[in-house]
Amino acid sequence: MSRPQLEDAAAIWDLRLQYLIKDIEQVQNNAIRFIAKLKGRDSITAARDKLNLETLPDRRFKLRHNYCCDFYLMRKIMHL
Repeated sequence: MSRPQLEDAAAIWDLRLQYLIKDIEQVQNNAIRFIAKLKGRDSITAARDKLNLETLPDRRFKLRHNYCCDFYLMRKIMHL
């Protein structure tokens, strides 16, 4: 599955288990290290900001918010 498909499905399967969240964040951090060519103790947070990437919790929050808004609007349109 590609990331966009996983992201879309995340509103349904959003993680609550801390160890899984840490595993996914570690993958994201490793990708940031690779993309930004970080070494040693270089800041992942600074690199994430420079690359304009969101954190996993931020992406999940926005996704849930968007799905709730879409659901609300769809119900409103159907009941007009």
